[in-house]
Amino acid sequence: MKRYMTHVWNRWPIGVGLLLAGVIAMTVAASRPVFAEANEPAVGSAALVQVRGGAPLGTWRGQFSTGDVLTFSLFGNSFYLDIPPQMPVTGNWSYNATSPVGGIVTLGYYSAGRPQQLYYSIGWIDDNTIMFGDPSFSMTLRRQN
Repeated sequence: MKRYMTHVWNRWPIGVGLLLAGVIAMTVAASRPVFAEANEPAVGSAALVQVRGGAPLGTWRGQFSTGDVLTFSLFGNSFYLDIPPQMPVTGNWSYNATSPVGGIVTLGYYSAGRPQQLYYSIGWIDDNTIMFGDPSFSMTLRRQN
């Protein structure tokens, strides 16, 4: 019996390592923006369009009742967020879909040399409109060209 237990325990860390590697790979894959081929590809190449429900790439704007304008942009692996009266922040982002029409965007940046994170929920209304918010507010943002 002791020999069997040693044999099992010697192999157990390998199985756990493979399981963790699979979970990490699925998490990374899920955080990437989702794209699909357009119905009519551009001449000479396949055009790609963003699928509703994925990360909201591009620049989005909404207006508070005070007249202040919120600007939110996602490009590549960078973001820009300006919510007046605070200073704008930039950094890296990730997206985790929580449903077919929305998810959570995590914004990572540095403040005074310390890493910080912001979390906002995204809900797609149509191809050019999203609901953007956190527990303290929610607003409609429109895609900017």
